[in-house]
Amino acid sequence: VGNLMAWAQKSVRRMMAYSSVANAGYAALALSVGVSAAGSTLLFLLIYGVTVIATFAMIETLCRGFAGTDCNDLQVSELGAASRKTPKIAGVLFATLIFSLAGIPPLPGFLGKYVVLRDVWASGFTVGAVVMVLGTLLGLGYYLRILIPLFMEESVGTERKTGDKGLFWGPLFAGALSMAALMGCLIGFGRLQQWLELVEGFAR
Repeated sequence: VGNLMAWAQKSVRRMMAYSSVANAGYAALALSVGVSAAGSTLLFLLIYGVTVIATFAMIETLCRGFAGTDCNDLQVSELGAASRKTPKIAGVLFATLIFSLAGIPPLPGFLGKYVVLRDVWASGFTVGAVVMVLGTLLGLGYYLRILIPLFMEESVGTERKTGDKGLFWGPLFAGALSMAALMGCLIGFGRLQQWLELVEGFAR
């Protein structure tokens, strides 16, 4: 339901909000497995939580650079114009975060979804595993809706005034810092078992 509602949104923030509903559903699937999936659930929530913080920081960066303090919301169709009025690193970080949310390997978001899917499948909950895969594919569609205007379309929405260049440095720094922490999770691909043992030990 969260993925379907996200498809209908034109606001970037609203789309991300409904995406959060879908990801909460993935976490609920892991919880339905039982205590054996506690480690993968916490790992998923850790990675997703940091990703969301970084994503909304980058949305705020693009929004402020585009329309300054008058920016109450940012439409998907305005992302192209917004990315051209903010530092290029903002668009690159935002795109990387979107790919991570979509679960594209080898980004951390893939790791989070993989460990949940592995436990759901191993528990014999085949229907839940299929639903999660289909939901991820559905999510990939509206994540691509964000990336297309960001890099491939002409600027639209330029009737908004350009924001003060100093306004976006705060959220840009917060987003970059969160992104750096998120990229540290990539170590987990080579040490997946150690990751799970660490998180499961914390859960106990």
